[in-house]
Amino acid sequence: MEHQKLFYNHKSVKTKLPSQFKKDTDGNVKEDKNYKIRFKNHNKMFMHPFNCFLDFESTLTNVDEKKGDNSTVYQKHEENSCGLKCNCIYDQ
Repeated sequence: MEHQKLFYNHKSVKTKLPSQFKKDTDGNVKEDKNYKIRFKNHNKMFMHPFNCFLDFESTLTNVDEKKGDNSTVYQKHEENSCGLKCNCIYDQ
């Protein structure tokens, strides 16, 4: 939680989402009734015949291990499963 407080509002990593509420020139907030999020840069899309997604799942196990003078390892990731999903634009 402390990490979020320190870094989520930092300019280089702050996420700016589109909003249906806009300020006018007087500073009043108005709602845009026709607001929709759209993908408009179709020329920047990559067309690949297939794509694959790979996902590993793990379980945290408790350990108590000293690493140097100032560090202690208290949890370790144990891999327990892997998933692979492949998609293709062709029927074959």
